[in-house]
Amino acid sequence: MFLYLKQRDIYFLKQKNRRIKKWNQICTFAFMSKGNKNLSMMEINQAAPKFQDVSIAPMHTAEHILNQTMVRLFHCGRAVGAHIERKKSKCDYLLKKEPTPEQMQEIENKVNDIISKNLPVSVEYLTRKEAEKMFDLSRLPKDASQILRIVKIGDYDACPCIGIHVNNTSEIGKFNIVSSDFHGKILRIRFHLSKKDGRV
Repeated sequence: MFLYLKQRDIYFLKQKNRRIKKWNQICTFAFMSKGNKNLSMMEINQAAPKFQDVSIAPMHTAEHILNQTMVRLFHCGRAVGAHIERKKSKCDYLLKKEPTPEQMQEIENKVNDIISKNLPVSVEYLTRKEAEKMFDLSRLPKDASQILRIVKIGDYDACPCIGIHVNNTSEIGKFNIVSSDFHGKILRIRFHLSKKDGRV
């Protein structure tokens, strides 16, 4: 059983899928291992206020999908730099050569294909020792907690993250690449989201 504590409130998390029913600046993690009635208290990091803003959740989730799409299409790492905003965002990727216009269109199409699948977005918590077997933690801050929050988008993507996200990819909208440029092996992708009627 997993418990999440904030002040005097206690939120229960089902062990089956480990989804959080309510996320609001949770700062203390209580873990009850199977067969052990004692609670082990562990702190987890909080996201910056910007990434606790619900209005940025669609864009932040789209960034995760874009990252995984780049990894799969170009066998590169996740973004080496990112600036995420509600209306327009940008991500930088380290690539050996500049993608063709056709490849850029493929990126956009793939991200929108994943969004259209209405995938559930869920959260689970792992110890650092567990997480390091599955993820590259080299960019993790030195003061990161020993318990890491993992955000999963269906079976398409999973990565450590403490920001807020949508509950389902159907809440994201349409992903649009506004522009891109390539300098010194860095591809910068600028993008925004639009609603089904085309409004940004």
